Amino acid sequence: MKFAFCVFILLLTGLKSFEQTKQIDSLIRMLHNNEIKPDGNYFGPTYYLSNGPAVKLITIGKAVTVGLLNVLTDSSKGVVAHLILTELWKDSFPGVNPIHIDRDDITIFTVDGLTFFIKGDQVYANRHDLEMNLVRWKEFVRNDDILGEKRF
Repeated sequence: MKFAFCVFILLLTGLKSFEQTKQIDSLIRMLHNNEIKPDGNYFGPTYYLSNGPAVKLITIGKAVTVGLLNVLTDSSKGVVAHLILTELWKDSFPGVNPIHIDRDDITIFTVDGLTFFIKGDQVYANRHDLEMNLVRWKEFVRNDDILGEKRF
């Protein structure tokens, strides 16, 4: 009887984990940098995440880390993936350095080492910056052994 109960619990736990993995993968596929919206007040330009897949991934928590690392160099998802990882893993408020260029209506942000740009509805980062950001995140994960035995 104990054995059957243990098997039942293991199956139930495995199914729940599988369902969460499917949900995470689905949300990551729907991610897009355009979830980052410009904002601001008298302190200067800021941004926020619209209520979409990014916010849902943040509520799931650190279990989304591996999936987000896999899209950090994707030009359409890399910036928002970085912001989610920063929200999940950084203990203090990350350093944000906004610069607004009025002439071209471009706002440039540097958040936790990644520089990205907002112009109208477009949010983007340079390819090289996205690739270097992936290297920094992998090093962070390795140094702190955050994910246990999972390696990239």
